[in-house]
Amino acid sequence: KIKCIDKSNGKPLAGIPIKIFWDMENQNSSIITNSEGIANYEIKRIWSSAKNPVIKFQINYDDLYLKTPEQILRLDPKVFETNINIEGPKIFLSATVNNLGKVIDHKDLSATIKKYFVDLSSAEFVKSRSKADLELKYYINTEERSKRLNNKYPFFVYATGSLSIIRLENNEEIYSINLPESKGADFNQNIIAGKRAIKNVLKEINDEGLLGLN
Repeated sequence: KIKCIDKSNGKPLAGIPIKIFWDMENQNSSIITNSEGIANYEIKRIWSSAKNPVIKFQINYDDLYLKTPEQILRLDPKVFETNINIEGPKIFLSATVNNLGKVIDHKDLSATIKKYFVDLSSAEFVKSRSKADLELKYYINTEERSKRLNNKYPFFVYATGSLSIIRLENNEEIYSINLPESKGADFNQNIIAGKRAIKNVLKEINDEGLLGLN
């Protein structure tokens, strides 16, 4: 919240355009003071590991109506700045990984996804859903799309999945993405081919990033 007052009489100044700029957004923003001299700037959801980024603001003289050129010449533009205290979200992770119809261990995959969000936003993962701000859900399934022709060919298994983020305060889905499709192969067992497909999902996440938020 920004408040503008007239220093000569202490009265609020309405209709003052304020320019906001900081490194968390690619473009500058502009807000205008209301009848009480107050302009509110709503900070959008931020994925950042920075704990105290600096936000800067100044009067936007380009949009301010001035009566004479002499007034413009007397202007002394001043940039104000303040730190924004950002706390990483508390996240509850729920996941299901099926390999050819059987639920399997997914510790490595969960560890990779957790690290991604910790590095991205200083998130803290909690064991209790009731103590979390967000729920991060992902699901992975593997399937054989065709039968092996003969013993000279390997088993081919494909892994697909999805990931979503839920704001628990109102149960709103704030992000959803399909995980990269991956393929695994093995000459002896289709189960092993499925495990390799799942490992390749993990590799895709490491190589390309997960949500494109960084």
